[in-house]
Amino acid sequence: MFSEPEPGSDVASVRTRAVCDGDEWVLSGQKVWTTNDHLGKIGILLARSDPSVPKHRGLSMFLIELDSPGVEIRPIHQIDGGMEFDEIFLDGLRLPSEALLGSAGDGWQVASAMMLFQRIARGTSNIGEVAHEFYDRLIALKSPALDEPVNRDMMVQLYIAEVTQSLLALRTRAAMDATGAPGPGGSLTKLICAQVESQFAHLAYQLSGARAQAWSREAAEGGALTQAAIYTLSRSIAGGTREIQRNIIGDRVLGLPRETDIVKDVPFDRL
Repeated sequence: MFSEPEPGSDVASVRTRAVCDGDEWVLSGQKVWTTNDHLGKIGILLARSDPSVPKHRGLSMFLIELDSPGVEIRPIHQIDGGMEFDEIFLDGLRLPSEALLGSAGDGWQVASAMMLFQRIARGTSNIGEVAHEFYDRLIALKSPALDEPVNRDMMVQLYIAEVTQSLLALRTRAAMDATGAPGPGGSLTKLICAQVESQFAHLAYQLSGARAQAWSREAAEGGALTQAAIYTLSRSIAGGTREIQRNIIGDRVLGLPRETDIVKDVPFDRL
């Protein structure tokens, strides 16, 4: 439970409050785009425990039981017919002190470590060898549109991008195995994963024709492909947007100057 309606990609600007009350913490606020909360039992939640310090320093991480009083979960109905994400409302949720994950004020460090692993997972998932599954899937359509030179050129570009993604994913995993921890290079695999899926989606629409505009989830041909193409939109957002990944790559991989942050040292309650 990181994302909130107002901060967007700026995770450090979360507004959900965690107030210490004796041996308990009292949480109030709203989260959104949390995956499968309506199916889970335990959630990991980032909240602001000290608004008097700069935004990165006043955060804490908590483990919460999702069926607790004060937690309301509302599934979000998606355009592809699925229901994978939720918005969560916290109204006076009381947690024991042992629900704190790590120490109070260490939430940003915990969240950053989690996101590094998440980006590695998203960028390298299901890749155990050099593969080009999207290319193979589109070739199997045997669409007449594959005879068009522009589409054939885009198919070759997709093939090259998928092979490149596979090689990068294998190298990233090997580096993590060697060091025992993910590095900022995970943002590169996450970024190229989103790019490959965007190329796949564009080609899926091109090759499916009218079936890409009017479909049902049950359709044997066209429906499942279009559903997969629509789902790729989430890849460019989940785990950090493309813009966030490019900033991380520029800063921590290429060593470029960081963007100026004029509020970095300003207490959160003064922003």
